[in-house]
Amino acid sequence: MGDPKFRRIQRELKLHKPDPRLILPEPLIEFKRLVGSGCPVSDLFSATEQLGRELKKELEKIGQLERDIRGAYNLMSAPDRAAFLSMIYSRFAENYDRHMGIETGHYQAMRFVLRYAHMVHRFGFPLLDVTAGTGELIRYAMELDNGNGLICANDLSEKMLAKAKEKLGNGRVFFHNHDACCFPDEWEGKFRTVLLSQTLNLLTDEDKIRLITSVKKVMDDGGKVIVIEEDPFGVTQTDAIQSVAMFIRGVGEPITPSELNAFFVTSGFTRYPEHAVAEIDGNHNMKVYIFTRK
Repeated sequence: MGDPKFRRIQRELKLHKPDPRLILPEPLIEFKRLVGSGCPVSDLFSATEQLGRELKKELEKIGQLERDIRGAYNLMSAPDRAAFLSMIYSRFAENYDRHMGIETGHYQAMRFVLRYAHMVHRFGFPLLDVTAGTGELIRYAMELDNGNGLICANDLSEKMLAKAKEKLGNGRVFFHNHDACCFPDEWEGKFRTVLLSQTLNLLTDEDKIRLITSVKKVMDDGGKVIVIEEDPFGVTQTDAIQSVAMFIRGVGEPITPSELNAFFVTSGFTRYPEHAVAEIDGNHNMKVYIFTRK
């Protein structure tokens, strides 16, 4: 990880905090002062123009940094890309549930489409959540099927897994910290159901193929993978995600539904016709796709 751009991004990830100028830039302070002082309309108009120019400059800076992040990320080795994603989500772990479940409708949409998937194809066990995050999807899967089938929660970020353990820690759930693009050989053919959620949009095309190949390896014959992804992909700006939003946008490589289908079918999966859609907000939806291992 000796690349200077990567070190720069590491520093930014560790140190970045919301810049008050992005929240209340000087032109906006001036604008508010002018409004309160009863100044002429011409002065307000000039202040508005200046505010627009300053905000544009800030957005251009952020856009350039996101392009730098993507350029550096695409040049990294596969292990470095995994390490970088782990850094992002470890930084995000403390505020992840607030962003996904309170400030946005992500969790509600995920619960809806997972319930649909369970209705049309009952979960088989053992069950693996490839990128379990803080464990919310597994917790809901356990509500849908309250038997004693074994569940594996896997995630790149140990901090995210620690949150999952707080929610799920019992004898039914086991926790692992593997790179999902290269699951261990001893897992071959072990899982009947695999959950893959909120992941593919953040991977390079190379890593998408590596991940799907790795998932296929750990499934048994006839096993099912339930894929839950946003469409279109986007980062809903909230206070909780502020410190990592530009990194997620920077590494993101959005995948369309037709592209998602093609990646799985060409990797040896069969797509079930059933699918469900739930609205996250007015800008994007959560969709579920079900594939079986040939």
